[in-house]
Amino acid sequence: MSTPTKPFVVAGVILGLAVGVSAQSVPTSSPGVTVVQVNAKRVATCDGRANFEQYCASCHGIDAKGRGPAARALPTPPADLTLIVVRHSQAFPETYVRESIRGNHAGGPLHEMPEWDRVLRSVSTSDQEATLRLVNLVRYIESIQQR
Repeated sequence: MSTPTKPFVVAGVILGLAVGVSAQSVPTSSPGVTVVQVNAKRVATCDGRANFEQYCASCHGIDAKGRGPAARALPTPPADLTLIVVRHSQAFPETYVRESIRGNHAGGPLHEMPEWDRVLRSVSTSDQEATLRLVNLVRYIESIQQR
């Protein structure tokens, strides 16, 4: 998952979409690299920060520290998402975070978190758009880590 070309391919796709270039021609020679196609008019809806604020902040807080307005009503306090790398030996566990958002967290501390994959898919116009939303959300969470 952490191939050096992945961030550049995803960034290239986003940049290409932002300037109206088709993402269909983005070359990839690395296995595991996700190349997604999304209508340029829908790119803004895939922004990681915007999706975090819309779907995650009510529990985790706008600052991602677990103090959102709904947090008090939950039986288990939401995690401080800015300290994920601290809890994982300074390495960002991309797969763990992605699968947690998707709802693939059988048992453990995240079992009460909703399956956001279903929500992201329901508000997306395609599987590719839902994938882009998820990728960008994970990247946003990675970007707010306190090291």
